Amino acid sequence: RIKAFLYGVAYTILFFSTLMFVVHGRQPTGSNAAARDYTARVLSHDGGQLLVAIVGVVLVVLGIVMAIRGFSAEFTRELRMGWMSNSTQNAVVRLGQAGYVARGAVVAGIGIAAVDAAIAYKAARAEGVDGVLRSFAQTDFGPWLLILIALGLIAFGVLSFFEAKWRRTLGGIPV
Repeated sequence: RIKAFLYGVAYTILFFSTLMFVVHGRQPTGSNAAARDYTARVLSHDGGQLLVAIVGVVLVVLGIVMAIRGFSAEFTRELRMGWMSNSTQNAVVRLGQAGYVARGAVVAGIGIAAVDAAIAYKAARAEGVDGVLRSFAQTDFGPWLLILIALGLIAFGVLSFFEAKWRRTLGGIPV
């Protein structure tokens, strides 16, 4: 429950960071430089290019799995859905669907950038969350896509607060 609560706080912060990027064009800081530094260190070792490619592929697969988990509402298995009202259950399912898809898109974007960095053998092509958001912004539907991602991430944050309250625990009554 504490983990779910902390996820809620983290995604709320990420939402506001994305919102500031959309509204004011202010770029989030930090994750791109860290991703590039880490990728450069790994690429400098023997087999580093393969390792970066493998990590990228794993992240792409993880992003796809997150999206599928969202679409299928599989995340509800970990919640005490029977303890919620019908309207709360519906809200939890919709929040989770939007949140997992947005989260999966960002994770898959980071993975695609890692694979690209490995193939090109250039750490500068690796991206963190801010680089992925910039990549999304440069598409034809950039602002709209960023808004959808931001709304999805805040939905995941709100879902995390619901998870903090209704998460199945070892001492709880199974429903």
